[in-house]
Amino acid sequence: MKQEYAHKFNKITKTVEKWRKEMGIPGVVLGVSIDGEEYIDGLGVTNHAHPVEVDRDTIGQIGSITKTFTATAIMRLVDQGRVDLDASVQTYLPDFRVLDDDVSKRVTVRHLLSHNSGWIGDFYLDTGRNDDTLELFVQAMADLPQLAPLCEIVSYNNAGFSVAGRLIEVLTDLPFEDAMKNLVFEPLHLEHSFFFANDVMPHRFLVGHKVQTDQHGHHTVEVIKPWAFERSLSAAGGIASNIHDLFKYAHCHMQMGAPLLTPESAQAMRTTGTYVNKAIGGIGLGWWIRNVNGTKVVYHSGGTEGQVSVLRWLPVEHIAFAMLTNARQGGLLIKQFSSAVLKEFVGIKEHKPEVIELPQDIMQEYVGFYSRPIMNVDVKLVNGKLTIIVTNRDTPAGVPPQEFPPMPLGAIGEDKLIVTDGPMQTTQIDILRDSNGQITYLRLGSRIHRRKE
Repeated sequence: MKQEYAHKFNKITKTVEKWRKEMGIPGVVLGVSIDGEEYIDGLGVTNHAHPVEVDRDTIGQIGSITKTFTATAIMRLVDQGRVDLDASVQTYLPDFRVLDDDVSKRVTVRHLLSHNSGWIGDFYLDTGRNDDTLELFVQAMADLPQLAPLCEIVSYNNAGFSVAGRLIEVLTDLPFEDAMKNLVFEPLHLEHSFFFANDVMPHRFLVGHKVQTDQHGHHTVEVIKPWAFERSLSAAGGIASNIHDLFKYAHCHMQMGAPLLTPESAQAMRTTGTYVNKAIGGIGLGWWIRNVNGTKVVYHSGGTEGQVSVLRWLPVEHIAFAMLTNARQGGLLIKQFSSAVLKEFVGIKEHKPEVIELPQDIMQEYVGFYSRPIMNVDVKLVNGKLTIIVTNRDTPAGVPPQEFPPMPLGAIGEDKLIVTDGPMQTTQIDILRDSNGQITYLRLGSRIHRRKE
């Protein structure tokens, strides 16, 4: 079987290399782990301005995959009897506040790990590089308003994981990064997983890029600065790692948490608590869970300054696969890579949703302006066709905004749309209504946007 697996992986690698060049992505690391064997390869260069060949050991920022590590650390504390998932956050952080006093009192640890808190999630604030950065960040959340009611709508929430990180600090009496080393990195022998740039620098590592492609297919590539997010986001997206370490981590979860977690805690993390939609699946504790043609896929992706990544694992088939990329276009490459792995190694072919026609009056009902901090979404009806225009208003300090061209939408069901072309192609959109049938939110991917007009 090893020879067969190697052949399948080499076939995928050649296809990924073709896609990588077409998209103008400078570098990629990809890997598949199956039956205890790892197949990993590096393609392209780490840095367009100062090119070094990407190899199988290259480190990349894993962004929000970090959230599953933070959730795993919390679950270790649960197993130790130090955390109750259904206890209020104020049980452990008595001074915790957001703008809504009732939410401040009722929000639980479980809400943090399942994106159910409802407050504005994309809250970015640089509170320094010292060990009090998370403490200051959580204090600054006191004026943070709700985007939705508590535990009513799943909406991706970075700030909630910063609160979880602060909770870990208080319970361990350690800075978050040191607590993570003690609770997760060292027990799993993750020797190439880091939070700080000075720990990454001695190794071969990816640098993020902005890539623009003209009508002739020529790419203009620009290195994005700064290299890393502010430290206040460490618990939400601060880890840099390589695929070897990601596979060690995935194997822990595939082995029902051994040697870190009890089987009960590992099972809770991979069990859907709230279902979102077919494209995303549902959220467990830290992990997202999808059903792909009857096969359970547990996963998380990550995006930082021009670095996009993914880690997926199949608990029944005991297969894990991962990819690190160093350009914003990496998300589309990851989707193609993931589909290729499922087809070659599991025999699953993901079916594209069937686009259906909608009456003009229904399409007109969707037209409107939807907004959340950082992003505006404008749905228009152009020549009888739905179009979406996505723009960034604000970004983390120093990160250039990402500009999206107008993208066409198709309907795939009642109040369910999909981007049919462009950089966000295949992204599902849900139209959310209140009890009176009035449209209140648009969910793009996993984030909700409130209707403004």
